[in-house]
Amino acid sequence: MFYYTTGVDAGDVIEQRSVPVEPRDTVGTVFDRLAVAACELLDVVREPLEQGAIEAMPQDLSKATYRPRRQPQDGLVDWSMSCEEISDWIRAQTHPYPGAYTFHRGTKLRIWECEVFSESATTQNPGTVVNVSSGSGFDVETGDGVVRVVRVTPDGDPSQWADEYAESSGLTQGTVLSAAEAPPEWIQTGIRPARGHNSAAFETNLTLGEQGSVDVLTRTGRPRTVGVVAELDGERIFGDHREVTGEHCCNVEYTPSTSGTHTLKVLFDVDDEVRDVRYLKLFVTERAD
Repeated sequence: MFYYTTGVDAGDVIEQRSVPVEPRDTVGTVFDRLAVAACELLDVVREPLEQGAIEAMPQDLSKATYRPRRQPQDGLVDWSMSCEEISDWIRAQTHPYPGAYTFHRGTKLRIWECEVFSESATTQNPGTVVNVSSGSGFDVETGDGVVRVVRVTPDGDPSQWADEYAESSGLTQGTVLSAAEAPPEWIQTGIRPARGHNSAAFETNLTLGEQGSVDVLTRTGRPRTVGVVAELDGERIFGDHREVTGEHCCNVEYTPSTSGTHTLKVLFDVDDEVRDVRYLKLFVTERAD
């Protein structure tokens, strides 16, 4: 709980509390826990606030971390990740969010529930269905093992058990789930941490003179003309324009010249129309003596 200011969650902290996140949790159950904790905090601070007796704690903005605003299209499952990473990815995007997703024979398939089935990899490529288990779900190869998909929603249909979907849709052992199975009209644009960095860690906290970078990604189901322009505080620092089929990724580097808060803007132009705009906040501190 903190005071509202014009900065990004930058106000002085009034009180704080953490809640546990268990392997069985989803983002929805964590929100429920946080709601209970918030009510408890209000009971604790209401009287001191009314009396003006709160001693709020300033935040150390140099330790702040920033992430770009997510969009539903960002939920594509990368089956090359580890079993635990995929499980966390899916649990973090369940209701009330639109859900993580993959593609099967041109159908967008939202995945609401999965479990780590085996942490021993098979000889199959990530995204390959290695087994369909009646009454349980279907098993998919990952980067380091196998996850069992339990609950899904195919586009245009109600949610259903994964094994029932497999039976009705013809999903069998050897079926591959991936962006390559997307319909021709599908397109995904966005930014992600630069290759070689932790998948959740954007380079947003820099010292003056330090360079950061971000990967700019386009995936499309058919050939498209894609333009990408990146600006740092309104000044153009990168431009690329090309025909894209399948997947294309380029790296954008940035080196803010002053300390303080900066904004990286990445604009995607697809077939001569602005398709997407992404923003990333950067925080730059002076070098220590």
